[in-house]
Amino acid sequence: MILNNNEYMEFLESSGQKIIVNNNLFKITNDPLLLADFCRENIKKSGTLLDIGAGNGILPLLLCNANLTEISAVEIQKNSFDCLEKNIDLNSLSDKIIPYHTDINDFFPDFEFDYIISNPPYYRENSGYLSQSEEISIAKFEIKMTLDNLILNIKRLLKNHGTFYIIIIPGRLNDVLKAIYFQKLNISKLRTVIHNNKTKFILIEGKKGSRPRDTVIDTVSF
Repeated sequence: MILNNNEYMEFLESSGQKIIVNNNLFKITNDPLLLADFCRENIKKSGTLLDIGAGNGILPLLLCNANLTEISAVEIQKNSFDCLEKNIDLNSLSDKIIPYHTDINDFFPDFEFDYIISNPPYYRENSGYLSQSEEISIAKFEIKMTLDNLILNIKRLLKNHGTFYIIIIPGRLNDVLKAIYFQKLNISKLRTVIHNNKTKFILIEGKKGSRPRDTVIDTVSF
């Protein structure tokens, strides 16, 4: 496979897959690794999974060996989607990972998903400095998708009794909890991720259509 000048390849040890990374987009960071581990350890039965905002496909690649029958990867940005397609071909996973180049609001599959996962934009649109790169700004800020919109689409696309997994920064916890409860979804697990004695991320596992139960809360460090 021929790489562009701004692309390089890395090896994902936890899944045994190779991944092409575009230097002009996002490099591999800890958040998708943490989210994939959180999702993998909680998947108890086989099913279909949807990744909303798949980027270059790192989450589908990390989860391709999990107990899943099919992974749908939705990505709105063209360059990220091109990288996603390359990574599927590179790892011969076209029978397992199905890419869709579309806005999640325009995604209407003929079935609902057992699991949904997302590493969404962390920041409100007007809450900080926008990058000169429109693609990076869209990935980091709520330009194309807000947390409210994400949770709305999770409810729309998730099976009854299905499970969703998302990662956020601490400053957005109140926002995402409000959105989840507004859509009458339930939270089953909350994991605080500590780095250098500071809360870096919060991982959330939620359910659709289940009775509210005590939320399991734990903490990990990296």
